[in-house]
Amino acid sequence: MGSRSSRLPALIIHRYEVYRHATTAIQGANTSVDTKLATQKLALVLYYLDNVRTAYMARARRGKVGDDTWFSPELEYHLWLDYSERAYHNIACASIEKGLGVTFKYVLERKKPDILTFSKSTSQTSGLQPLMILTRSRLG
Repeated sequence: MGSRSSRLPALIIHRYEVYRHATTAIQGANTSVDTKLATQKLALVLYYLDNVRTAYMARARRGKVGDDTWFSPELEYHLWLDYSERAYHNIACASIEKGLGVTFKYVLERKKPDILTFSKSTSQTSGLQPLMILTRSRLG
C-alpha cells in the first residue's frame, strides 16, 4: 500500500501546487484587470483538491500494507470528475450523474465500471488518454 499512498495523490498534489502558484501569481500581478473572481475560483479548487488529498491520506493511514481491497472512493470520484468533465463543481457532478450514472454513492458501492475500466474503454474509441498513472499504481 505504500506505493499507492505515495504515487496516486501525486496527481492531486501536483495540481494543488500548480493552482497555488497560479493564485499567488494572480494576486501579485500588477494589472488593472480585476483578478478577484479568478482568485476566488482558484481558491475553491485548492480547497477541493486539499480535501480529496486529505481524505485519501486518512484512508491510506488506516489501511493495511498489502491489502488488495484497499480503496479510496474520494479519489475514485475525483478521477471520474476529472476524466469526464475536467471540473469539480456541482454542474460537473450533475453531468456525470446524468450522462454516465456515476454518483459518489455509485463509487462508494464500488459499482462497475470503475474509472480505470471506463477510461481504458473510452480511450480506444475516443482517442482520450487512459489513466495510466492509475494503472501503474494498481499493478504495483
